[in-house]
Amino acid sequence: MPRVRFQPSGVEVEVELGTTLYRAARRAGLAVATACREEGWCGRCGLRAHGDLSAERPDERRVKADQRVDDALRLSCVARVLGDVEATADYW
Repeated sequence: MPRVRFQPSGVEVEVELGTTLYRAARRAGLAVATACREEGWCGRCGLRAHGDLSAERPDERRVKADQRVDDALRLSCVARVLGDVEATADYW
C-alpha cells in the first residue's frame, strides 16, 4: 500500500491505492480546509505534494485559476494517491 507523509508534522499513513490526498490527511488525523465537501470546486484544500499522484485534470486547473490557488498546489480532494507521496501544509 502507498505511504503518505505529511510535513512538517511528520505524520505518515498507509492508504489504499486511489485514495484522495484529502482522505489520507483525514485518516492521519490532520485537518484540511474545505468549503465544498470534497466536490472539487472551492479550491481551499490545496496542498504542496510530491510523489506519485494522479495527473492534474483540466477541471482541477480551472478551479485553481478561478479560485486563485497557487499553481504549485494540488487540490487534495481530487488528487489521488498512486504511490508514495509527501504533502505539505503550513498549518500542520
